[in-house]
Amino acid sequence: MMAGWYSGQLEAAAAHLKVRLSTPWKKIPAAKRQAILYGLGEREVAITVREGRKRQVRRMAEAVGNSVAALTRIRIGSLELGELPEGEARRLGEDEVRALWEDARSMEPRR
Repeated sequence: MMAGWYSGQLEAAAAHLKVRLSTPWKKIPAAKRQAILYGLGEREVAITVREGRKRQVRRMAEAVGNSVAALTRIRIGSLELGELPEGEARRLGEDEVRALWEDARSMEPRR
């Protein structure tokens, strides 16, 4: 077993690609060598953040050597944003307001 961040990344890539680290480099198929050296390309990842801001997600990604091209908020608490255009607003219905208050109460520290 290797130690360190880079070796951990190599081990994870090898496991994902089903390649043993003991396999001689020239015996690994070219496509898998390419993926080990340069990555698997762009990925879409779903992340749920209970508290924080978009900067937090970017910092978490950068901390493990990734970058963030775009972030899309799809929900605030139990309120689904649906097709609401970016920068737009709408009035909430009574049920939605009630649900948001419930969400806020459930996040309060318990005593």
